[in-house]
Amino acid sequence: MLITECPVVYRSVTICYLSGTGNSYRVSETIAEVVERGGVTTSVISVNEANPFAELEDSDNYLLGLVFPTHGFTAPWHMIKFAMRLPRRSSTHAFCVATRAGLRFGKVFIPGISASATLLVAMILALKGYRVRGVTAIDMPSNWYSLHPIQRAESITKIIERATRRTSGFISTMLRGNRYWLTWNIVYDAIFAVALAPISGPNSRFPAAKA
Repeated sequence: MLITECPVVYRSVTICYLSGTGNSYRVSETIAEVVERGGVTTSVISVNEANPFAELEDSDNYLLGLVFPTHGFTAPWHMIKFAMRLPRRSSTHAFCVATRAGLRFGKVFIPGISASATLLVAMILALKGYRVRGVTAIDMPSNWYSLHPIQRAESITKIIERATRRTSGFISTMLRGNRYWLTWNIVYDAIFAVALAPISGPNSRFPAAKA
């Protein structure tokens, strides 16, 4: 069930996504559905088609979201470059969402690891003047089949349902004007961000695999 009933403080939301197999696009569409049910003008744009130099509202009534897959335990280089090319702003609110490889065995959900993915992009936005209101990582069905058995259809469905609920809760928090920072999700990834820094740093410069 999507969370849709909440007082909305924004009048316009733009979601720029990077996706290969569709996980990040699916999350972006879930975000858009929740936002639109709140009566807010919404745009969902691929970063491959978005113009980072286009005029963005410099207003605290405007919300920009960046949604992307995890690549090598960090953000894909293509998304990092896109964030760095965005125009400077002083009032525009923003959020970051990374999708990561989730698994389900029986009734147990095993989270993926996005590590520094959201924190890195959020830092870039903050340095450019955006007011980053929150970050999160959403577990979507893993396609890393060289490391684990192919998930059954039931497990994939359950992972997506769980991801939809968590995505809905996250964006509803954003729409109410609240921050979304101090969560176990972020603490978990922050720990791995430090531990995997020697791996994620070099990996961010390579083209992202489809995810």
